[in-house]
Amino acid sequence: MDINGDGIINNGQNTLSNHGDLKVIGNNLPRFPFGITGGASWNGFDISFFLQGIAHQNWYPGTDTYFFWGPYARPYYSFIPKNFENRMWSPQNPNAYFPKLRGYVALNANSELTSVNTRYLQNIAYIRLKNLTIGYNLPATLLQRWKIDRIRIYLSGENIFTASPLKSKYIDPEQVSEDPNGVVANVDARNYPFMKNYSAGFDLTF
Repeated sequence: MDINGDGIINNGQNTLSNHGDLKVIGNNLPRFPFGITGGASWNGFDISFFLQGIAHQNWYPGTDTYFFWGPYARPYYSFIPKNFENRMWSPQNPNAYFPKLRGYVALNANSELTSVNTRYLQNIAYIRLKNLTIGYNLPATLLQRWKIDRIRIYLSGENIFTASPLKSKYIDPEQVSEDPNGVVANVDARNYPFMKNYSAGFDLTF
C-alpha cells in the first residue's frame, strides 16, 4: 500500500525520517502483566488458586518458528501441525489463513512472510491457571483417639488451563513472551512448553 502517496511502494531509506510506506503495527513489550490469587475454606474443605497472564503483547513469528510456519519456513522439517492443510490456500479453500504453499517464504530474507504484516502479527496475551489446590481436613474428633492434631488430604495441579488468542496451539505464549534476556518477545518460540503436573498427598501434624 502506498501510504506516503509518492507513487512508489518501498521502505524509503529505512530511517525514521524516511521510512517510505512502513508504519508501526504493534508493540512487542508485554502490557499489563497480572497475577490473581484466591482461596476459600468451608467445613473442613479448602481451595486455593493462582492465575497468571498478560493482557496484551504483539509478536511476529521469526524465521525459525516452525511450530507456526510449518513447511512455509523449512519444508524438510518433519513437524507439521495437525489440520495444517485446512489452513492453506487452495482453489477449494480461497479464504484460508495461510497463502498458497511455497517452501522457504517464511525463512529467507525479503521473502513474502518475513515482512512483518498485520495478518500474521500475533497477540500472545494469555491467562493461565498456574496452580489449583483442593484439600480436606479430617474432623478433629476423629483424630483425638490417635493423638493427632491434624490430617489434611489434598490434590494439586500445575499449569492446568491456558487461554490465548495466539493462532497456534503448539506454541506456549508464556514462554514466548520474553527472550532469554527478559527484554522482548522470543521470535522463534523454540522453548520446551510448561507441562501439566498433578500431585496428591497429605499433611500430618502431631
